[in-house]
Formats: sequence, structure tokens, C-alpha cells
Amino acid sequence: MWNEIHRIFDDHARGIECQFKYWQLVNFRRRGLLTQLFFKCQMCNYEASFWTEPMDSEKSDINAAAAAGCVKVGIGYTQMEKLFTAMNIKYMSEKTYVKNRDHKKTVLKNIETESSEN
Repeated sequence: MWNEIHRIFDDHARGIECQFKYWQLVNFRRRGLLTQLFFKCQMCNYEASFWTEPMDSEKSDINAAAAAGCVKVGIGYTQMEKLFTAMNIKYMSEKTYVKNRDHKKTVLKNIETESSEN
């Protein structure tokens, strides 16, 4: 996350006397366990946003990883919700959980099918 902050801030501050202290968090948006942060420079009004985790399509995001982990250890959404509540972590909605769980199951079935055909 800090790499993203510096990457965005460094791109914005070229040739301007803006400093990091002028950046203000103006909004955020959650998508399950991911959070998108929106910043605005109070000096020049430059706006930027980034996700708390890189959005790399080749890797599973944290929502998919959490759903897969629940399936792997044999728990469902309710148990995940209780676990995250006990740790004081905002958790994903049941709809997001089911979408990620079902997607992971489909990927695993496809891999198993491909392996058995070879």
C-alpha cells in the first residue's frame, strides 16, 4: 500500500511545491475485504485513488483467498463472519463470499477435469 501511495504522490508532485502533508483522504469504497482510498491534494486539487491491495488479474484477490481458505478448512460464511468479528475486521457480504467461493470451486473443477483428461 505504501508503494502505491508513494508512486501516486511522486507522480503528482513533479515541479510543484506540494508536499505529502497536503494530501487528504476524502473518501473510501469497500469491495469485500478490499478498500479503495481516494485522496485529494489540498494545494493543487490533484485527485488520486488506489486499492489497499494491488489489483492483479493473475493473482487471487483477498476476497477470493478468504473464500478459498474457508472452503479449505471446512467453514462457511457464518463461521467466517464470527471469526472476523472476533478479530474486529470488516468482512465481506455473504453475496461477495458466495460469488468468490463459487468462482474458486469452478476453477478447481476445471483443473481437475483437465488433469483427468491427460
